Amino acid sequence: MTVVRPENPGRREIDGDRVRGFAEKPPLDCWVNGGFFVMEPRALDSIGPEHVLEREPLEALAGAGSWRRTAHAGSWDCMDT
Repeated sequence: MTVVRPENPGRREIDGDRVRGFAEKPPLDCWVNGGFFVMEPRALDSIGPEHVLEREPLEALAGAGSWRRTAHAGSWDCMDT
């Protein structure tokens, strides 16, 4: 699994109609799924047409200790629509 640190949209501390604090894009202290995987062919045996990849199959592989991560600290952006 490739893990990334996505850009933080910023943090605001709001009290009613007043802004009490503001931080523009502070760095996140966590790594998240970057959406890129390299798998051994046998890993595909646990993925069926009824599965959502990020649910049962990947959760089972992670629970079995079968994963390694590659941290990508370079440019990355979410492609959700």
